[in-house]
Amino acid sequence: MILEDIFDYIQRMLKTFLLSFLMVILASAVTLAQEENQIEWTDVLRELGNSDLPGNSVWIQDKEIVFNELNNYWGLDDFLATELGHLIKDASGRFVFPNQLRLTNCVFIGDLELSDLVFSSVTIEDSKGEKIRVANSRIIQLRIEKSEISDLELIALSSFDVQILENQVELISLQRVTINGSISLGDNRVEEVFVEDSDFTLGKGLWFNIFSRTESIDPIDLTMDRNHFRGEGAIILNAHFLNLYVREDSIDVNLFFKASKAVDRFVMISNVFGSKVYFDYFLFSETRNELYWDQFSGGKIGYADQKGVYNADTLIENQDNVRFRNLISSYKALHNIFINRGDIQSANDCYNEMKELEGKWLKHQFEVNSTFANYFRWMLNRLLKHYTNHGTDPALAVVVSCIVIFIFAVLYIFFPSEWDQEHNESFRTGMRLLGTFSTKTNAEALQKVAGVGSIILINAITLSLNSFVTLGFGSIPTKGFARYLCIIEGFIGWFLLSIFTVALINQVLA
Repeated sequence: MILEDIFDYIQRMLKTFLLSFLMVILASAVTLAQEENQIEWTDVLRELGNSDLPGNSVWIQDKEIVFNELNNYWGLDDFLATELGHLIKDASGRFVFPNQLRLTNCVFIGDLELSDLVFSSVTIEDSKGEKIRVANSRIIQLRIEKSEISDLELIALSSFDVQILENQVELISLQRVTINGSISLGDNRVEEVFVEDSDFTLGKGLWFNIFSRTESIDPIDLTMDRNHFRGEGAIILNAHFLNLYVREDSIDVNLFFKASKAVDRFVMISNVFGSKVYFDYFLFSETRNELYWDQFSGGKIGYADQKGVYNADTLIENQDNVRFRNLISSYKALHNIFINRGDIQSANDCYNEMKELEGKWLKHQFEVNSTFANYFRWMLNRLLKHYTNHGTDPALAVVVSCIVIFIFAVLYIFFPSEWDQEHNESFRTGMRLLGTFSTKTNAEALQKVAGVGSIILINAITLSLNSFVTLGFGSIPTKGFARYLCIIEGFIGWFLLSIFTVALINQVLA
């Protein structure tokens, strides 16, 4: 029994020893594998800076990139000055790396920072990390694709082509960025995108593009503040936005909202548009829209489809009824927003421009098909423009009505009514007395002419006003041609006052 117990004890001890030994070997192997799989960020920079083949790509893949060695320096600048001082510097004192950098399937142990550097190309793909920060650098082509990052910050970056595609990232922030080419932010699973104080010169056929082809991607918050867009390209927003803010931007290129939607809030204020804005198939927020018409006035609303851009500027374009109506629908969508917000001034200005566009279209319709109906619709549009600003300005109607009344009153002076038979004789007598050389007689005659003339003018205005408002006379108190003038003025007054009433009710109800 004693020997058996001793033998069992020895077996257990051997098993424990072997198991411990195997665990040590395995841990050592894992540690060695990890060490082999890791690379210091400083080693990557050394390889970039010391390569004898400028222009070639330094490709790092399947590695964990750590940043421990930078702790031995006073930061990245100190490391570059100490280890890579032979590199050329640009006019701003930034180190110029001659090779392209490509990081594939890497894991960043720490924050990846590219500050005060110049690269021809940087590509980061299928990688993971906490933060990528590019600051005060010049990178001709920057591509970040299919990576998982908490934050992506591009600050004071100068570039020609930026592609940020299919990443999973919480925040994309662009501040004081200068792009002379194009930039695409597409299919990223991102919560917030900020583009602030940046300058974009978009080349021909190039764009600032935020798009989402995947329906499962959650809506994002997009803020565009105090940016300047110029060039021959375009801004294309083709995604679902939870909150969309476009504020104080100067946009001299076409801005396309293609199949986009603002789920919660849409704010577009204090922008200066030097080109057109296209709200094609854009779904505004159902309740929270804040925008004002003054930034769109002057024909800044356009329409585009598969055929191209439609601006209703030519005879051929105005024969396309479907595209014209789609353009009008963009105006009407904005008009409804202004009405719902109680912004009557913006609503009136938007509606006025929309009716001006319609007048242009009606003119082209008459030129193509010269029927009375087309002519009448065109002339009615012009009348409404000059009489009430298409129903948006009842005060203008009052002014025009007074002018019409006064014009007819002047005519009635030369065609006296029955009210002025005695006054006319007195007026003629006074005029004859003015021809005498007696100072006393001339003074009396002048006083008489002025008094009688005033009465004649008042009677003429009264007759004109009575005719215009069609209060009725019983019998018209004038004869000859003046009687027909009264009838014509009555018809004009009835027609114009009807329009005035509609315009007044429209503004009161609005």
